[in-house]
Amino acid sequence: MKPKRPWGSSIAGACVLAALFAQPRAYASTQYSLGLETSSFLRSSPDRHTQSNAVQIGIATESKSKWVGGVLDASATAFTDDAAKFGVAAKNAYVHSSREFSSLHKISLGRKWTEWSVADEAWKLGAWSPRFLWDPLHPTTEGKIGIFYGYDSRKWTIEGLVSPISIPETGVPVAEKNGTLHAPGPFWIPMRESVSYQGRTLPLRSDIAMPGLGELMLKPNAALKLRYGETDGGWASVTYGFQPLHQADIAADARVELSKGTWVQSTVHPTFPYRHLFTVESGYVASAWWVWSSLTSERPLRESTDPSWVRPPMGPALIGSTGIGLRPSRKLQMHASYLAVHETAQPTDTKNFDLFMPSRFAYMKAARFEGTWKSGPRTDWMSAYVVDIDRASSQVSVDFRYQPNSSWRFGVGADGIISGSSEGMIGQYIGDDRIRWSVNYAF
Repeated sequence: MKPKRPWGSSIAGACVLAALFAQPRAYASTQYSLGLETSSFLRSSPDRHTQSNAVQIGIATESKSKWVGGVLDASATAFTDDAAKFGVAAKNAYVHSSREFSSLHKISLGRKWTEWSVADEAWKLGAWSPRFLWDPLHPTTEGKIGIFYGYDSRKWTIEGLVSPISIPETGVPVAEKNGTLHAPGPFWIPMRESVSYQGRTLPLRSDIAMPGLGELMLKPNAALKLRYGETDGGWASVTYGFQPLHQADIAADARVELSKGTWVQSTVHPTFPYRHLFTVESGYVASAWWVWSSLTSERPLRESTDPSWVRPPMGPALIGSTGIGLRPSRKLQMHASYLAVHETAQPTDTKNFDLFMPSRFAYMKAARFEGTWKSGPRTDWMSAYVVDIDRASSQVSVDFRYQPNSSWRFGVGADGIISGSSEGMIGQYIGDDRIRWSVNYAF
């Protein structure tokens, strides 16, 4: 089956480029980039190569005139051994009204990133903003697409969104290959080769029934955020959204096939049900430290499907998080946060099939510690330590970046996985400890 392409990002990017170059520009800045990243794994595995190479092409442009402006920040990434299957990331691709049009009000059209939730951005949860999961150990957030309204006074900030389109989170394209699901890259977790059914172990064959482009993207949604507070001092915000899940809610049509042998045929149906999201956050920002707390209520409206299909449990959830940051100097910054998720979900009927159906939440209880240190005018250090408390697993990441001039940037990093099992967001990548090398050229 031919993988779906993220055409929504391409269309938004084309519209922005047309607007940028059509208007008489008072200010314009464009930068292209070309990068190569190599991952060398410390352990061999039958599920991946010991080394992977990815190429990334990016564009970052901004243009402003008297009445209108535009922003485009997008990239395309592909593995060198399978360049035909690529991923497109677009954090921003929009046009907007200028300050001359209104000093307080701003209208934007296209794909725009907004910090709808501090916790969602800190933990890359994908609740408010879709994610780009090309490297699932280091996900990034992307913008939402639609018409945006912004109001910004000294203390009050309003951000609103209305859209007929919703773009799910993206990553490496998935396709059927030899009776199983396959995706390029080292972090694809292969489907099981067998499944337990009524006490018997049977071979498992899988395929995917991708929804049509209209069914996938034509999902009207809206969001509204109100924030009170200045850059420094106390602040509080309330955000409400009615939008579909960014992660796929998987339903499996599993059945026993008796022709030419006995096996289990599983057809995977990705669905994206709507949900109500309500987030309350508050915090305090000082010159050398800051604190924040967040509570989100998510109430999914799951769509009805064939009663014979197998689905993971899903129900209303409360997502709580809190964090504290320290800035001892302009060169050193540290941050720690805690996350807890409580979901009320009734067990679903598995139809006697022992299929692996993961939750939409990467963690139920977790802690994260991270820091950045600018050791010199051209060098940076970054580190992160994430602990999955429920599954007793952790991830350690360290990065060093050297930028000798405005064009070249070199990086080296490492990821270590510590886990006693192969379960959970971190545990499923046990044995994938690696060293990362990167080089980027901007022009």
